[in-house]
Amino acid sequence: MNINQDYFVHYVEFPKTVRGVTIPLADGSFDIYINSVLSPEEQKAAFDHELRHISRGHFYNEKPVRENEAEANRTEEKKELRIMAKVPLLSKLSFDHGSFYPAFAGEVELSIPSGNASYMAFELPDNSMEPHFKKGELILLRQASFLRDGDRALFWAKDRPLFRTVQKKGNQMLLLPENRHYTAHYFSDSKAVRLFAVAESL
Repeated sequence: MNINQDYFVHYVEFPKTVRGVTIPLADGSFDIYINSVLSPEEQKAAFDHELRHISRGHFYNEKPVRENEAEANRTEEKKELRIMAKVPLLSKLSFDHGSFYPAFAGEVELSIPSGNASYMAFELPDNSMEPHFKKGELILLRQASFLRDGDRALFWAKDRPLFRTVQKKGNQMLLLPENRHYTAHYFSDSKAVRLFAVAESL
């Protein structure tokens, strides 16, 4: 969802010096909106300011997660043998009464790590993860019950599926889009977010 000035004013009146708006929600989480007419540098400064305001922590990394040293080290360690294989294409995801209900539409052939893990493909529905992932790009997913700080994963949050980068601090969790024109979701209780699958590099 692209955010514009009119959208901001609909939610809250604020002076011209305010660059971002943090909106508390009933479930204890927050949505962060950044004024999209700002320059990239101003957007980043506003985004960082809002995160510090709600969490008093430092969830946001200066570098994209893909460039973090920890990520580079994990990639270096894994260096798995990969094979070409057909995997199911996830077309719809719903969640009800504590369970996921995925629906699939055919198969696609992708390069996957060899081994016993089960994989699926997911077509990114929007531009929220640009510049690293573009709308319509296929993401390789592995179903998982836990994740590490910095992982990119598909969650059930805000009553819909969200593909985001996760930043964790204790029980606090922030789901970050890489495109700052989209909303970041902050949860004070990680149980409010349901992890479905973690992204694997193609």
